[in-house]
Amino acid sequence: MPRIKLLPLAAIICLSVTIIFADSLQKPQWVTEQPVNSLYYIGIGSVIKKNHPTDFRQIAKNEALRDISSEISVSISGQMLSSITDSAGKTREYVNSYITSRTQARLEGYEQVAIWENSVEYWVYYRLSKAGYLHGREALKRKAVNLSTTLYDKARQSIVSNNIGAAFNFHIQAILAIEDYIAEPIEISLDNKQTCLQNELVSSLQSMLTALEFQSPDSGFSVKIGQASKFHFAVNVRHITPNGKKLAVDKFPINFIFVKGNGHIRNPAITDTTGTAYCQIVNVTSPEKTQIIEAQPDFTAITRDTSALLSQSLIKKLSLPQVSCILDVSGPSVYIKSEESLSNNKLVDKLIEPQLKQGLAVYGYCFTDDSSKADLSIELKAEARNGSQIMNSKLFSAFCDVGISITDMTSHREIYKDGVDGIKEISSSFEKAGIKALQSAGKSIIKKLPAIIDKIQN
Repeated sequence: MPRIKLLPLAAIICLSVTIIFADSLQKPQWVTEQPVNSLYYIGIGSVIKKNHPTDFRQIAKNEALRDISSEISVSISGQMLSSITDSAGKTREYVNSYITSRTQARLEGYEQVAIWENSVEYWVYYRLSKAGYLHGREALKRKAVNLSTTLYDKARQSIVSNNIGAAFNFHIQAILAIEDYIAEPIEISLDNKQTCLQNELVSSLQSMLTALEFQSPDSGFSVKIGQASKFHFAVNVRHITPNGKKLAVDKFPINFIFVKGNGHIRNPAITDTTGTAYCQIVNVTSPEKTQIIEAQPDFTAITRDTSALLSQSLIKKLSLPQVSCILDVSGPSVYIKSEESLSNNKLVDKLIEPQLKQGLAVYGYCFTDDSSKADLSIELKAEARNGSQIMNSKLFSAFCDVGISITDMTSHREIYKDGVDGIKEISSSFEKAGIKALQSAGKSIIKKLPAIIDKIQN
């Protein structure tokens, strides 16, 4: 059998250091020092392989392209950054990151220069021709600006022909068309003079909105929490022409929102040929006594688009026509039938019912002793039973089971049924343990109240 020679510890350490040192010498200069090239944008990406064993190549590539994008963004996004951060309510870092991500998504023409890796790390080197990128970007920008100005021309024509709904939509599309370039001044020739496209779009849109009149025949409604409302909040939209005529605006998008309180409403709505849009109030969920729904032009195409942050910054500068509807809110009336017993003896002074009433009152519900006048009927049954004496002690156990059923008195349909069983408590007597068990069971029901309310209101 051949003899195996073992290396001394010092030799092993020396060999390990030599391998590590040799490995470090193999790193190319672009890994240890960021390259600089006046003709190219440079992007270097790296990743620790063990952290991303299956997709380390793609992650390193993404990092390299993000590196390129951040270099580009610095040169193209500075001039309007302050005004955007103020109106959009975002930090400069957030806006810069947003612009960088959009720049990265549009990158084309980049090339992989080199790869270096060892058993631990993976590095990739990409570059993008500055001249090539700027040429391609200018072509895309011209295309976007041409589209925006074409849409703007259609918006102006629509205003002249009193097609205000179409004009509104064309304005929005014109703004979204230049989303990638809003952070830069865009000069265009309009009516034989030079003007900033972004400013022109906002100014024209504001003038159109200022000429709109929002009115409603509905000053307010009385509604109950959680119940379907039979009322519709109607809004009439009129366009006031330069000569003072008021013309109905059809096909105009309206957004209805709770500016105070909360609930469910059907959105958005479009005005009909009479210039009227209707808001269906599905239900109200907030216990506030006075709540307000507001109608205003529907900008959700921009405001709900997470990829339109810069367009949102322009929209936030606008003064919008609006009209409000006040809701006088009351809670549904509740009839409670409660049976609570302790050791087979019915309780006159209930323990769970007061907790339930207190919890429901927080949500705005009120109570009645006449079931014929109730919106909801709640049947609660709770029973505390004796357990046993704990061995070698003066302590006794008791258990409580409680069930709850809720019926909609309009439809006479059971809308909720649940309960808790085996709530155990220990005290110095069966009676005291039973009382504690009833109280604990009540607390368990109260913890379920958010789910109960949700079930009632939906």
